[in-house]
Amino acid sequence: MAVNRKIRIGIIGVGQIGKHHIAKYKELPDVELVGCSDINEK
Repeated sequence: MAVNRKIRIGIIGVGQIGKHHIAKYKELPDVELVGCSDINEK
């Protein structure tokens, strides 16, 4: 039996490259962004 599960992603560091990764992950139907963090609160 095939199970359709999402891949859950957390991002550490949301500078320029992190923002790019987030944008690309959001385009994928089987990926769920569940959290992100960065040393800089902004």
